[in-house]
Amino acid sequence: MNTQWNRLLALILVLALGLTMTALAQEAPAPTEPPAQSEKAAEEAPADDADTTDDEALADDADAPDEAATQNTLPTTHTPLTPAAQSFTFVKPKRAAIVKYYTAIRLEGIEPTIYMFVDKEGTTQFRVYGHAPDAKRGFYEAKVTAIVSDAAGGWDFTLDVPGTKPIKDARVFALYKGKNLAKEDVPAGLRKGNGTGMYYFFNVFGKRESVAWASPDGSEYAWYLPNGSKPLAGSPQLNPDAFAARMHKEGDKYYRIPKELNAGYAKEVIITTSDGKTAQVMTDKPVIDTDNLKTR
Repeated sequence: MNTQWNRLLALILVLALGLTMTALAQEAPAPTEPPAQSEKAAEEAPADDADTTDDEALADDADAPDEAATQNTLPTTHTPLTPAAQSFTFVKPKRAAIVKYYTAIRLEGIEPTIYMFVDKEGTTQFRVYGHAPDAKRGFYEAKVTAIVSDAAGGWDFTLDVPGTKPIKDARVFALYKGKNLAKEDVPAGLRKGNGTGMYYFFNVFGKRESVAWASPDGSEYAWYLPNGSKPLAGSPQLNPDAFAARMHKEGDKYYRIPKELNAGYAKEVIITTSDGKTAQVMTDKPVIDTDNLKTR
């Protein structure tokens, strides 16, 4: 009897265990959370646009404006007078005070008259008249520099007056020796004048103008301003195209000279600035307005 009872109890235990295992197997598995991401991994995670390549990123950077480069290309305002020139008092000199070997010129953007000459070493020297602070009146050494620009003449000029006392120039002017051209080499419109290398032409007003074919060293020749029957010592070179444009052409009418030109008119000369730039500028006289000239 005891044996049968033990067998029945064991069978009940087996059935109960089997039912429990089946129930567990049929339950749906609980959802699992993804593993937590560390802060370091989150910082290194790619951006939302995972398709962006390194090359494309570099291209985007290349298209971005360079702030430093942009600042360097911003337009700047040109200042024609240095602080020393601004503190200088410019005065119009009396005619008797002007050295005869000075050529008065006008520089675009600079109001005061500047005087220049070429010295014996071939260097262009500049002078201004007036006085430095608490100094005597007279001619002072000046410096002229230039940078390329869109201004008239293609230059932005800057004037500096570094001198603190007047300067007197004597026997420092370039000396030129004239030379006669062969007849076949004389430019059209020019006629032989008095003096070696001296030529003249009649301009559109019927006035006679003289020019000198000369050289400071006997090798490099150019056209210079005259001083009677010889070249003017210290003269800048003349622009031959400019004086050729003033020549009267055979068959053309003459023009009346305007009142403002009775005391002379501007001539185009070639200068070398203190920083070595070659520029064509006008002498300090009124410019001929060819569009408003009236025939005789």
